[in-house]
Amino acid sequence: MMKKVLALCLSGYCALAQAGFDVVALGVDGGVGGGNLTSYLIRSDNQTQYLALDAGSLLPGIAKGLEKGSFPQVTPELAAPYTPQGYIFRQLIGAYFISHGHLDHVAGLIIGSPEDSKKNIYAQVDTILTLRNHYFNWKAWPNFTDSGNGSRLGTYRLQTVRPQQRVTLGMTGLSGVMYPLSHDRYPSSMLLVSDRSGSFAYFGDTGADALEQSRNLDSAWRALGAVD
Repeated sequence: MMKKVLALCLSGYCALAQAGFDVVALGVDGGVGGGNLTSYLIRSDNQTQYLALDAGSLLPGIAKGLEKGSFPQVTPELAAPYTPQGYIFRQLIGAYFISHGHLDHVAGLIIGSPEDSKKNIYAQVDTILTLRNHYFNWKAWPNFTDSGNGSRLGTYRLQTVRPQQRVTLGMTGLSGVMYPLSHDRYPSSMLLVSDRSGSFAYFGDTGADALEQSRNLDSAWRALGAVD
């Protein structure tokens, strides 16, 4: 059996231990951080497409990543007829995982949706309902999903992820297991992302179990302790 290596990512902090993943931070802040809102891209070293982990800042984060040399594989010739920024956004982001429905974790997804290509959005049921009922509802924003009220433009396919059940994450070559968390007693989540070489734990916003009056964080850490 191939030895597994675990990497860890919490909001604003990532630790990689040669786990065979390429991770790009598009935004690491929250609240009123503007163009630096929480969003990460992760892909296996042997895959082309990224999974977006939250989507607070997408296009501004991609632009900053290009400036910093975070996408050396993308050239103007490869990106044509798109700009490098547009190519990464439309072609290299293969799917989204949204940890919870707060605006600072989904703003980039919503604003960028008119220019995006067809993709799956993976999230726990509460987050799916928030996206469908409060954002993509033809009141806050046109409905670019495949469910909900009014005309369904269908850019995004909303995929409910059940706790502790493995799901294949689009065409990224990654799979994931979701564990519920609590954020000011609002549902949040951790995703344990895996490929053949290792695993990567992405934590959405959360708090200590004593404050959240739950056992969610304890359960998540116990799950990580069992990773081979």
